[in-house]
Amino acid sequence: MKEKFLNTLKRYLEPLSESERDEILDFYEERFATGMQYEGKTAADIVAELESPETIARNVLKAYGYTSSTPLHQTDGLKVWPIVGIILFDMFVAIWLVPALFGIIVGFGGAFIGLLVGAFGAVFVPGIVDSIWQTIFLLGFSFLWLMLVIWLYELGISFASWLVRTHMQVFNIGDVDRVDKAFRQLRVEHWMRRIPALRRVRNVLALIAVTFVMVGGVLSVSQLGVGAFSIGEPLHEESDSIDVSEDILENRPWQIMTDLDLGDIRIIRTAGTEIIVTSHEHEQAPVTITIDSETRIIELENNFSGRINSFNFLFFGLFQRAGVIIEVPENLELHDLVLETMTGRVEVRGFILDSLDITVLTGSVTLRDLEVEGAFRVRSTTGTITLRQVTGVDLDLRTTTGSIDINQSTFDTAILRVTTGSIKLKDIQSASSPAKTLQATTTTGSVRLENVYVLDLTLTTTTGSIHYNNADKSFIADRIRSNTTTGSSNITVQERP
Repeated sequence: MKEKFLNTLKRYLEPLSESERDEILDFYEERFATGMQYEGKTAADIVAELESPETIARNVLKAYGYTSSTPLHQTDGLKVWPIVGIILFDMFVAIWLVPALFGIIVGFGGAFIGLLVGAFGAVFVPGIVDSIWQTIFLLGFSFLWLMLVIWLYELGISFASWLVRTHMQVFNIGDVDRVDKAFRQLRVEHWMRRIPALRRVRNVLALIAVTFVMVGGVLSVSQLGVGAFSIGEPLHEESDSIDVSEDILENRPWQIMTDLDLGDIRIIRTAGTEIIVTSHEHEQAPVTITIDSETRIIELENNFSGRINSFNFLFFGLFQRAGVIIEVPENLELHDLVLETMTGRVEVRGFILDSLDITVLTGSVTLRDLEVEGAFRVRSTTGTITLRQVTGVDLDLRTTTGSIDINQSTFDTAILRVTTGSIKLKDIQSASSPAKTLQATTTTGSVRLENVYVLDLTLTTTTGSIHYNNADKSFIADRIRSNTTTGSSNITVQERP
């Protein structure tokens, strides 16, 4: 009964294109599947409820504008004005709209992956956020974001289908119906029509996502518990010091290592002969200060035993900041810095180091007046990395959500990577003494270089522009590789042929 009904309807819909006809047939095939599987009806019951195939076809053809005198296909050769129109559209619209849509879809898809990873990652950051509620909120928000990505994907497929179909019709080439059908099979909505269970899964996920966002968001912000502290809680001050006059005379170097859950880190040069470590800390996050004169190592550590409710997590730093200040005598050698903090800013200035290794989960990193002879590594999940008057050999700077800003600095090689944010370099090296290589990559953001003298450059961004200009026009780079998906590229520096 079902097959007879659909075959008869298909015959009456013959005047339609194959894509239009299949769309109507898919609708009625889904009606049969839903009725038989979930409503307990037979094919005969459903046929009895529907209009006859002839009546359905007549109404559909009328809606599509077909009459007995309507020509179904016109292939009377090429026409000049449609060709001119499509060429102009390609030159002024499609040339930027196609890569823009692709870049937006890729960027939003990458953001979804980041949100999903962040949701599960919150579980492994105890004490910093309300992990359970934060995870619930982020999971819900991630699936809502996925709905947006799917909508953008559908929009991209629709536009691509229209663009290809229009070109084929204007130039009178190929089988339009076959191409249209191929594009339709790429659509998520097509498969939801073919498999009704997918539509129900989508609706259930949307409902769960909205619930997760509402419940997780409200409880994450409002819930206070034992161990939580508020903006107004006073900080405690602890300090320790050691005289290093003999180490200064003997040129014996020191090292600094930190592993903090909560707190800023500031390391500065001072006059005198004492190393002074001062900690401004919360009661739930006391800092353990260890100064070992034998190994000449300073170690700082704290484990946050409570939690910060989300409101305070966002705003407490505007009013007071926990953290440590390490004052190092200006004549004392400092070789290695290994600094880690989950939530806090890092500032280091005025040192000559053998190596530098900084890892920050949430916070900015500012480095000034530094010379690093060996490994130079900085990682930040959420925060800006800023370098001023820094000399290094091999720079490796990476941040997920933030930017990288380097000014008046020198290096041999540099790898700079940002997921969401910009990369900016200014006054790097000179035309007579250029750096060897630079790799600057960002997904969402711009890459801007001013007076940057590097022989081999790779500049990449998905959603953003690339700008590269030097005041010294005599400088010629060995190779410049640049790529942007949706932005503009303005490179005035010459490249060796």
